[in-house]
Amino acid sequence: MLAIGTAGALPAIGSWIAIDSGPRAFSRSAPLVEMQTTGEMIGRTVFGLGAVIVWIYVIALTALCASCSIVTEVDRHPTRITILPKCAPEAMCW
Repeated sequence: MLAIGTAGALPAIGSWIAIDSGPRAFSRSAPLVEMQTTGEMIGRTVFGLGAVIVWIYVIALTALCASCSIVTEVDRHPTRITILPKCAPEAMCW
């Protein structure tokens, strides 16, 4: 849950910059080139695309964690009960 919350904070900032009203000032630079001011629309578009990419990651992470928490098999042994998760052991489930 902490990983999902932390990952969810990143696209929230990008979405806020891309969508929220108010003026925004963006600039770009390259090695050995003077810094130039870019248009507000270009900056908002770049932040919006970045936010969409990270939102897709957060949704995939949430789906992975949800699938790992679903129990599909219970191993009943006379001395112990073991609950086996649905996902493979090599999958990173938190």
